[in-house]
Amino acid sequence: MSLIKHKVVTMSRAETKFREAFERLKTGKTELVPTGTKMSQNAVAKEAGVIPSALRPSRFPDLCREIAEWIDEHKDDPAQKSGRQKNLAERNARRAVREQMRAMKVQRDLALSKLLSAEAHILELTMEVRRLRALAPDPVVPIRPADRGKAAGTKPKLRSIEE
Repeated sequence: MSLIKHKVVTMSRAETKFREAFERLKTGKTELVPTGTKMSQNAVAKEAGVIPSALRPSRFPDLCREIAEWIDEHKDDPAQKSGRQKNLAERNARRAVREQMRAMKVQRDLALSKLLSAEAHILELTMEVRRLRALAPDPVVPIRPADRGKAAGTKPKLRSIEE
C-alpha cells in the first residue's frame, strides 16, 4: 500500500462550466460574450451563462485565484486593456509622433539655415578671390629684358639673321 495519499478532486458541474468558460475566454473563442472581452470574474461568469454574482471567491476560491493570477500575468496585453485605455494609448502614441515631427522640423530648418549661410559665405569668398586675382599683377617677372615686353603685353621684335 502506498504511503502517499492522493486527494481526489471532484468538481461540481458549475465549476466545470466556469472553467470551460475561462478557457474559452483565454483562447478568444467565446460563445456568449463578445470576442476580445477583457478578462474578469464577471466575464467568466457571463461566458458560463450565469449571473456574475454566481462566481464568488467563497464558493470557488481556487478558480477565482487562477483568474486573478492570469489577469496579473496578462495585464500588459493589449487585448486586456479597456477601450478607454486603448484610446489613451493611441492618443499618447500620436502625440509622441507629432512631437517627434516637430523636433525633426526644427532640426531640418536649422540645418537648412546653416547650409544657406555656408553657401552665402562660399559665394562671398569666391567673389573676393576673383577680385583679388584681378587686382594682382602677374606674379611671374621675366628675367631677360627681351622677355619683359612679353610680360607688358607687347609683341617682341623679330631679329633678322643678318644682325
